[in-house]
Amino acid sequence: MKTSLRASGVALAYTGLGAGTGLLAAVGVTLIGVALPALVQRDGKVRP
Repeated sequence: MKTSLRASGVALAYTGLGAGTGLLAAVGVTLIGVALPALVQRDGKVRP
């Protein structure tokens, strides 16, 4: 019984870790997607 409880706890922690990593990746991609065009536009304004 304790073994199955421990296994489900590990599975839950692993799922939470995967969800957190996926969320961080999504936030990072979104930030890059927003910042990259802004940087390109800024460079475009500076260059003749």
